Amino acid sequence: IFTTGHRNPQGLFLVNKDYILSTEHGPKGGDEMNLIKQGKNYGWPFATFGTDYGSKSSKTDKTKNSHNGYEKPIFSWGNQFAAPQLIVYKSDYFDKWKGNIITSSLAGKRLIRMVFDQERKSIIYTENIPIGKRIRDIVEAPNGKIALLTDQMGVDGFKEIPEIIFLEKKLNKK
Repeated sequence: IFTTGHRNPQGLFLVNKDYILSTEHGPKGGDEMNLIKQGKNYGWPFATFGTDYGSKSSKTDKTKNSHNGYEKPIFSWGNQFAAPQLIVYKSDYFDKWKGNIITSSLAGKRLIRMVFDQERKSIIYTENIPIGKRIRDIVEAPNGKIALLTDQMGVDGFKEIPEIIFLEKKLNKK
């Protein structure tokens, strides 16, 4: 057993041999990103920032939203995000993004770019990037562009056809 206390891990990204980043679907309002280190306990079901669906509290959270005694997430989204995947961007194509964490969202229909402080192992800045579609997967292409795979679930169920979208730089028009 590498780690314990995960509810529903979705995206995993091996940053280096020392740690892994993970996105997890939590209970309502409890989606989180964790810095996974061997032997650690991330708290589920006894520690969560989320609530039970149809309730304003969690019956299983024993820490009163503190995560005391467990590894705390490095980031937690409020309601309606659903983070299925993430990457750490390595290219120069989007030069401002190099070394940043890019996370996709199903419910939020956007990406979030996060500046990660390596020393403190914390998120110090976030930027919302609206896409307008549920983003299931995200991949950095060899040319530095970012490829997104949309989700097939639409308003009426599984009716949308998944598509691949490439993020590209906008050219300045003069």
